[in-house]
Amino acid sequence: MAEAEAKEVEVEKVGAKEGGETTAVMKVTAKKNVGFYMCAAASFLRGTEDKKPVEELTLTALGQAIDIVASVATRVQKEGLATIKSVSTHYADVPASSDGDAVRGCAQLKVVLVNTSSGAAK
Repeated sequence: MAEAEAKEVEVEKVGAKEGGETTAVMKVTAKKNVGFYMCAAASFLRGTEDKKPVEELTLTALGQAIDIVASVATRVQKEGLATIKSVSTHYADVPASSDGDAVRGCAQLKVVLVNTSSGAAK
């Protein structure tokens, strides 16, 4: 079971864009739960055997995934892994259908987390 969860986290990390070794962007969807993204964020902030911890982690979400980003950001701060640097909202235009011509508005949340020294040391 733990091996299967580790593989899922690795797949999700591939989906995250890395802007160098010091920053990472994690795009959150409503398909996974808060616990999954909490583990992924902790891996970015603590580092792994293969990768060093990032100094700054940006969490982004659209629509129904906004509550997941808010939960992950507050839990990460509460556990002392990072502090919230900034929170911004936006109303993004997304394609309404597969033809691509029509667009609809969708709420977006972006939270930037800065790694604390306690999180980077682990």
